[in-house]
Amino acid sequence: MKRTVWVMGLGAALSLAGARNAGAADAPTFTKDVAPILFAKCVSCHRPGEVAPMSLLKYEQVRPWSKAIRQKVTTREMPPWGADPRYGKFANDMSLTDAQIQTIVAWAEAGAPKGDDKDMPEPPAIATGWTYGEPDYVISMMAPYHVPPEGEMPNLSFFSPIPFKEDRFARLLEWRPGNRSVVHHGTADARELPSGGKLDAGGEFIYDDGTKENDAQNFRLQRSERSIQNALAGIRLGGAGGVRLTDYVPGRTAMPISDPNVGTRLPAGMYVHWGMHYQPTGRPEIDQSRLGIWFTEKTVVQEVYRRQVGDPLPSSADRTGFFRVQGVDIPHNTRFMREELGWPNLEAGVDNYEVMSFTPVTEPITLFGFTPHMHLRGKDKAWFVTYPDGRQETLLSIPKYDFNWQNYYELAHPIKIPSGSVVSSVAHYNNGVSNKFNPAPDKEVYWSEQSWDEMYCPFVVYTVDSQTIKSAPSKSTSGTSSKSAKSGKQRPQ
Repeated sequence: MKRTVWVMGLGAALSLAGARNAGAADAPTFTKDVAPILFAKCVSCHRPGEVAPMSLLKYEQVRPWSKAIRQKVTTREMPPWGADPRYGKFANDMSLTDAQIQTIVAWAEAGAPKGDDKDMPEPPAIATGWTYGEPDYVISMMAPYHVPPEGEMPNLSFFSPIPFKEDRFARLLEWRPGNRSVVHHGTADARELPSGGKLDAGGEFIYDDGTKENDAQNFRLQRSERSIQNALAGIRLGGAGGVRLTDYVPGRTAMPISDPNVGTRLPAGMYVHWGMHYQPTGRPEIDQSRLGIWFTEKTVVQEVYRRQVGDPLPSSADRTGFFRVQGVDIPHNTRFMREELGWPNLEAGVDNYEVMSFTPVTEPITLFGFTPHMHLRGKDKAWFVTYPDGRQETLLSIPKYDFNWQNYYELAHPIKIPSGSVVSSVAHYNNGVSNKFNPAPDKEVYWSEQSWDEMYCPFVVYTVDSQTIKSAPSKSTSGTSSKSAKSGKQRPQ
């Protein structure tokens, strides 16, 4: 009897092992099934020298992370793409399809088999250094900045002169951090210098009384009182000559537009303003970020604008545009540099604080994309258009905003918005305990630039259809010569 039971048990075990082997044989493999997905969707960040913590180019690199990868793709945390798939089609959509997720899950659950080496695709040809090849011109921070090993860092301001003798137009701008490990995020815009002072050799602005704009006060790491007064009296960015250029967040260095007939203005005689947020790493670090410029080949272009919903069109004589904050209408702010100055603070514990904004379309525009920006209490954000006949369309919805991944959402097909339409946006904030990213749910939150404060910024990228502007030929240097990194560097022609 014992021998019969043993033989039957051995038979069952062999049958089960055979079934498992058959299942493994049918499972996806890395070389044939998984590598093509990773190469298409992941390795732009997951490769040596980039922001991701590990490379996913080789099986030996991927295999130890197979279970973690399965978990991240199942929850759609990776690749980071916040757009609700029900609304809009985007040219740079990095999300995985359901079939791709199922393939990765099946591969991981089968033990992450490698497969046949002959099935392995060639790694994608990804540029090292600049993402889009060598730029035509480079403007750098005027000097390296030394980041201390620890402590909370304020948002810092630096300036570099724009060395052109006439306005130039760029078909593409790319921010290249000098040290990715320490640059948390940053913004680049073109503006005049503040009044009542001058730049030092490092590109920091020094007021006539000796105060630095980057001076911190009262442990809240706010800028000096003189700097605040200058900002309050200053022009609004994007008006009276200021231009938003680009910004940097992990995973995004540029905001390309496929239309060759548009360009971003680089105003002659102004300065690139670098808004830097550094993250100490535990050891001394150095950064000297750079702005790569690819000039347009066109002699006539349409100027690209990146403005937040709530600002009027740049061509509009009617400066109408307004915000609705917790149900209270607030007119467009034409005086302060920050739109949110004067808004009610986020009370401690509030979990659905609402901000809406509206921009009347007073003449036809063409919409190319969107960039969201909020901080740690940001919960969700969406953009809409209401057409003259009353129809409303959801342009983009981000139901689970993530401060760590502020993507640029480039429309697969630009949208023509007719005159008489209204572009709107709505965002919600969670300053309660249910927000896992909230560093202090018991504290009131102010509207300001620090990450522990809050911002709104529902940016849209568009052109005004009636505008055409002459542009200098791409190989014209407008009288500039090859310069050091303090002001600019031209690519040899």
